[in-house]
Amino acid sequence: MATASLEILKWSEQQHRAHPRTYRRYVISSRALLRYFKDVSVERITSADIEKFKIKRAAQKGERTGRTIRPATVNTERACLKALFNFLVKDDLVATNPVSRVKFLA
Repeated sequence: MATASLEILKWSEQQHRAHPRTYRRYVISSRALLRYFKDVSVERITSADIEKFKIKRAAQKGERTGRTIRPATVNTERACLKALFNFLVKDDLVATNPVSRVKFLA
């Protein structure tokens, strides 16, 4: 997961030059994703794994604020993971995008 994350961040930095906030959002979102998925190979990540991440992350407290993570934050992290998988599908590194079967939080 770490290698793939670095690849999408490099791509995003180039792709989103006109929109630096998008790149920054991916950098921030990738931290939580890397903490959860650690050394898991992206080919082994399933929709069920992403659902578990979503549920666990929504129950966590923010490090800085001590408040429960907002659904919008979890949805942003899920969107970052979806972009990562879309990037990998486009380059034929994985066959499908498991994030596409995971719904956003309300």
